[in-house]
Amino acid sequence: MGDTMLGKFKSIGTAADGGFTLGLSAKIYGGFGAVLLLAAFMGGFAFFGAQSIGNDFNEFRQTAHESDLISVIQEDFLKARMATYQFRNTADVAKAQTAIASLKELVAVEGQAKAAFAAADDLKRLDHIIRLTETFKTGFQNVMTTQETISRLMTVDLAGHVAAGLTGFEEVETQLRTSGLSQALFTASVAQSHFGRGVAAKERFRRTGESADATTASAEFSKASEALSQLAREARGSSAARPVSTLVAEVGGAGEVFVEAARAIAARDEVYASTLDVLGPEISAIVAEQRAAIAKHQSEASALAEEHVASTEISTLVVLVLALATGTVAAFFIARLVTKPLNSAVTYLGKLSDGETDFNVVGTDRSDEIGAMMRTISDLQKPVAEAFFLKNVVDETPIAIMTADPDDDFKVTYANKQTFENLKPLAALLPIDPKDLIGQSIDIFHKQPEMQRRVLANPDNLPHRAKISLGDEVLDLRVSAIRD
Repeated sequence: MGDTMLGKFKSIGTAADGGFTLGLSAKIYGGFGAVLLLAAFMGGFAFFGAQSIGNDFNEFRQTAHESDLISVIQEDFLKARMATYQFRNTADVAKAQTAIASLKELVAVEGQAKAAFAAADDLKRLDHIIRLTETFKTGFQNVMTTQETISRLMTVDLAGHVAAGLTGFEEVETQLRTSGLSQALFTASVAQSHFGRGVAAKERFRRTGESADATTASAEFSKASEALSQLAREARGSSAARPVSTLVAEVGGAGEVFVEAARAIAARDEVYASTLDVLGPEISAIVAEQRAAIAKHQSEASALAEEHVASTEISTLVVLVLALATGTVAAFFIARLVTKPLNSAVTYLGKLSDGETDFNVVGTDRSDEIGAMMRTISDLQKPVAEAFFLKNVVDETPIAIMTADPDDDFKVTYANKQTFENLKPLAALLPIDPKDLIGQSIDIFHKQPEMQRRVLANPDNLPHRAKISLGDEVLDLRVSAIRD
């Protein structure tokens, strides 16, 4: 276990001069680790930047939704106010129904807004709007109920009394003429005159709503009733007494109904003046204030989102520049640490393969794997020089020397210069050109190669000496084993 742990330790670093030096693999892994750490940082930065922008977008979308709701509230209340104004001027039931429908829709949208609004100030204003709207709605419903009473009094009850009174005056006048009651006839004309002025004032009041006309109508109906009371006394005992009594009731009823209608109209106008006319502008002002507040929130959210986007763009650009700089430094570090030394090692090995050994190996003082490789190359210089020296000796020796591999069909792997010189005169006796000897099996020298193979296949038979005939020439062979 100690050896295993030591091996793992050496893959990370080595001790040098009593200290600790990181190995090449540890340095490379550390460089890539730094790049990966920076990439992770960039990813995290991008994630949180996107999250921040997403939050800004959600806030902007929330304010846009609130803006839509307050716009609908403003539009519905404007419709309701317009309809109540038209109903006030025309008493058209269709306008009242339009106002009620708009108020119902307004209440529904206010409920949606209450669920959607988030800011405390916005909710406070909305609650105020809801309370005022409910009061406005209740006031208008009271106006509608009162208007129904007014319409009944003015168009049904009062109209009936007026019609009966006009007919009654004609009948009374006829009876008084027949009875010859001239004084009573004069009193009847006075009563009829007051009654006519009262009806005229009533019509003016119905059209204009002026309180002076109402006062005039009430006074004239009262004077007509007083004159008819006088007429009743004057016509007592005559044939006109009964129609006069009926006329007194109709004219008195007209006066009473008109007074009741006038009171109802006054009560209706009081609701308009004290509630609807006050709440209408107040609600509109608060709604406009709320809309301005939401527009401000929306503008602030938009500005904040733009600020975060710009900040994220700048920060991302900075991080990218840092990443490029780090990548460049890492590439330079790796090139300096690995690529350049490896290229030098390739150059050194190329020189060694060419037999060149007289050069200085740079990097042997490094304590990492590159240093170990350079020291190995430096250590190879002497063996390679000796090997090439021996090869030159063998190549130039006047004795023919050749090697063959028994594991590869006894193919010739090497032949020195003297071997080729000796085979040139024998070229006609060989199945190949002597210059193509390398890579050929030694069977080309034997008529019965099986026997030679059996001898040479067993190392115990070596060294072995034999003479073979090749044409008129005799080759003296000495075979020895080269052991790994």
